[in-house]
Amino acid sequence: MTLRPHQEKVFHWSQARPRGLIVSPARSGKTYMMAAIAKEFIFQYAMPVGVLAPTNETCDQCYKSMEKFGIDMSFVEIRCPHSSVDFSDKELVLIDETKHLCSDLWFNCLRNRRPRYMFGFDATPFKDFDDERNQRLLSIFDEQIITIDRSEISDSQCEARVVLSDSTDSNLGDQIDFNTEKLVGIRKRFMRIPEGELRAMCLWQSIIDIGIVNNHARNQQVIRWAKTHPGEQVLALVPSVTLGEQLEAQIPNSMCVHSKLGSKKRKAAMDSFRAGDLKCMIATSLADEGLDLPNAKVMILVSGGRSSQKTIQRTARVLTAHHSKDGAIIYDFKDTFHPLAAKHATLRQGIYKELGYSFA
Repeated sequence: MTLRPHQEKVFHWSQARPRGLIVSPARSGKTYMMAAIAKEFIFQYAMPVGVLAPTNETCDQCYKSMEKFGIDMSFVEIRCPHSSVDFSDKELVLIDETKHLCSDLWFNCLRNRRPRYMFGFDATPFKDFDDERNQRLLSIFDEQIITIDRSEISDSQCEARVVLSDSTDSNLGDQIDFNTEKLVGIRKRFMRIPEGELRAMCLWQSIIDIGIVNNHARNQQVIRWAKTHPGEQVLALVPSVTLGEQLEAQIPNSMCVHSKLGSKKRKAAMDSFRAGDLKCMIATSLADEGLDLPNAKVMILVSGGRSSQKTIQRTARVLTAHHSKDGAIIYDFKDTFHPLAAKHATLRQGIYKELGYSFA
């Protein structure tokens, strides 16, 4: 396998230090970089390698990349983190979606022992408004970090155009606020968390349930957008399986894909989508990490939210340059039905501008 210039840059950087965090945009070939590093360490030292990846799909991508590099897989163990994973005997650990390493579940896979060599990969490792957590993540890698700029992978990405809609049912703001107070009254009896945190949690749930899942006008717009592109691959991201199944029933040649569907059915759906047979995939948070659908051209962002991590990762799913498309289209909402939802929508628009997306 021949590495591209930015991948060579990361490879040589990794050879000069025992650990480090690689921040590289989605679609930059992170699993290829991981495979190149693993192959070199196995060739030089014949050391056992552990790979942590968040889903079965991302584990499969890592495995295929390692195979393409001709790696002896008897040296490599690729796992999703759970309580039985023990990488304490691995000399080299490679981590996909490193943002999760601050969680006990992930870090415990190392059994509180940092391996001799460790490299983490992520497009968006740092969390908004949480400097303490971000510094903790950096410290795990001895504050060794390399960042690949989007301009370095421009040949692998297409241009993106954003289309915004203000479609919404009317008078939802009062319903959301009323439901929020109701939830706070119920939950404060048994949830021992600060009231401000509890209120924020209940408000966001009310926005999802009333402002998105049960917002008829908004969801009709989603259906119209999907039907506008019958000959193209559409990826719609939803906040709940319930809404996904409702949309599936009204969008021709569509399927709702989620974590409870089962790995075989998920794989079959993704293969059908990549082949162009399934035209619209409706996905939950399953699509936030490691979803490889290079022919997806249209994204409908039904799920809302303000997280820059998720916005960057989600929209990157349709940015891969592919012979079947001349650009990507991202549909989103202004979400004026509630001040908080509108604020989140404005923040997403700012992220689009920073990423260089154009607006219709």
